[in-house]
Amino acid sequence: MTNGIAVQHEQYTGAEIMHSIRELALHAVVVEIDGVRADLSGVSSDDYSVQDAAVISVSSRLELTASYKVQIEYDDVGRTKKISFFKN
Repeated sequence: MTNGIAVQHEQYTGAEIMHSIRELALHAVVVEIDGVRADLSGVSSDDYSVQDAAVISVSSRLELTASYKVQIEYDDVGRTKKISFFKN
């Protein structure tokens, strides 16, 4: 597979995105919300309070009940490199 960007037809709520932030960060995926890169530093900390603070910080950019479109950028071996969420 070559580098590429795929616009997905799926829609996610802000709450669904919030619950996926930690997993995306642990896989070193860059996350953008409405064009702004999310600061995921601290998500991989061994301290749960630091992890929670990082997720809450990112989640503050989300409207939990709003619907978001997703765009995914892949690297040359097909792994997700960046995921961008855009509010509808």
